Amino acid sequence: PIAGSVFLNEGIDGFCQGWWENFEITGGGSLKQLIINADDYGWSKGVVDAIIEGYPKGLFTSTTVMTTMPAFEYGVEKLKENPGLKAGVHLSLFDGNPVSHPSQVPSLIDQETGQFLSLEDVRKKPGKINHREVALEFKAQLEMFLEYGLKPTHLDNHCDLVYRKTKWFRAVLSLAKQYQLPIRSPVGNDFDEKVPDLARIAKVPQFLVRFLGKKMRRTIDKAGVSRPDYFIEDYTFGDRSLALLEKTLSELKPGLSEILTHPGYGEDWREQEIRTWLDPKISQILKETPDLALVDFSILHQN
Repeated sequence: PIAGSVFLNEGIDGFCQGWWENFEITGGGSLKQLIINADDYGWSKGVVDAIIEGYPKGLFTSTTVMTTMPAFEYGVEKLKENPGLKAGVHLSLFDGNPVSHPSQVPSLIDQETGQFLSLEDVRKKPGKINHREVALEFKAQLEMFLEYGLKPTHLDNHCDLVYRKTKWFRAVLSLAKQYQLPIRSPVGNDFDEKVPDLARIAKVPQFLVRFLGKKMRRTIDKAGVSRPDYFIEDYTFGDRSLALLEKTLSELKPGLSEILTHPGYGEDWREQEIRTWLDPKISQILKETPDLALVDFSILHQN
C-alpha cells in the first residue's frame, strides 16, 4: 500500500511504505545517470549477501549501511572485500541498538531492553523524542562507520522517518553539511507535478502539501547540500514484479536518478526483490538502454 506524505513533517503520517519522487536537475542533455541503491545493508547476513551477490553483476551501484544492526561488522568485512561497492550511512531511529550509550539517548530507547523504540512507538509519539538526542545518535552512527575505515558517499535514513519532524531532518542536513555529503531527498524539480497525488494520498489540501514541500526544498538548498535529481521508490513498495521494474527502468528521465531497493535473503519480500533484480532481462536493460550510465553518489561530490 501507498501511505504518504512525509512532506507534512509535523504530524501527517508517512512511514516506511511512502511514495516520493524527484529532485533538482544537476545536468543537461539526454544522459540518464542511475544510482541503484540497496538499503538496509547490515540488517542481516542475508541482506548483506544478497547485495554483495548483485553488485558484481552490475545490479547495485550503491548501498547504505545500518551501524545499529547485528550484521554490521559482517557487512564491513564484505565491503572491504568489494571496495568498488560504494556505501553511505543509513541513519536510523529504530531497529537494533543505538550506537550512543543508552544514558545519552533515553528518549530513543526502550528503558527495559536498552534497544531502540519500535517503529510504531516512534510514529505514534514523535513529540516525546528529544531532537538533540536524535542529532547525537545520528552523528554517532556516522562516526562509527568512519571508525571502521569506511568512507561514506552519502546519507539517507531508515524508512524515510526523519521527514516527520523538521528538527530531525535538520539534524541530517547539519551532518551532511559538516561532512560534505549528499543526501537522499523526497522533493525535487517536478515536485509540483506530484502534489495532486500526494495530497490525495495524505488526504490534505494540495496547497498544504505544496507549501511544505517547497519549504523542505528551500531548506535543503539553503544548506548547500547536494542530492540526485530524481528519487524512485514506488518499485520497492509496489508488487516487486519483473514487469514493474522493467517499466520503472524504461521511464528514467535525463539527469541523475536514484532507485531504492531492498534485496535480501531470509524474508519473503526481500527475496522477491533480489530474484527480480537477478533476472537476466534486468541486466540486459541496464546494458542496452541508450545514454544510460550506472553511477553512485560519489558523482555528486564532483558538483
